[in-house]
Amino acid sequence: IGGSDASGIVYAVGDNVTRVKVGDEVVMHCGMWNADCPFVKGGGDPMYSPSFRIWGYESNYGSFAQFTRVQAHQCVPKPKHLTWEQAAAYMLVGATAYRMLMGWPQHKLEPGDPVLVWGGAGGLGSMAIQIADSIGAVPVAVISDNDKVEYCKSLGARGCMNRKDYDHWGMLPHWKDAAGYAKWLK
Repeated sequence: IGGSDASGIVYAVGDNVTRVKVGDEVVMHCGMWNADCPFVKGGGDPMYSPSFRIWGYESNYGSFAQFTRVQAHQCVPKPKHLTWEQAAAYMLVGATAYRMLMGWPQHKLEPGDPVLVWGGAGGLGSMAIQIADSIGAVPVAVISDNDKVEYCKSLGARGCMNRKDYDHWGMLPHWKDAAGYAKWLK
């Protein structure tokens, strides 16, 4: 069963689990790895471990089931001010957007940087707009319907581009094809 966004109440725990207890309200992140992996034990980023898997995508027991099974480290306390749906979303799309915008030191987004957010009205794009806006960057949302403009702007997008207004998406012409480039740039 698939699914990687989840929040819920702990129903049961394994014998050696001390991080959470039955009845805890939790949010699950989707990173799974072998805790005994030498790379992880040595302080390496678990996402680069050969044992890393995305829970509910590269593993069984995903969030689309009534009950699921996760590793204890995947459970974090659910913020009281968030609904169950909001809490489930932020750990997957929020963490992904943050990592892509801020998690790569050589490409870390800075205040004033423009950032084009493809799919600005979707889950990942919605979070990316808010993160970029919160650090003072200039998010511009790419959308597919003008009905999504106000939503994206309410999240902090400084502008929106409807991708359907442009006819030059897709593969670029070969760099030696001057006529092809001229047509593509129209």
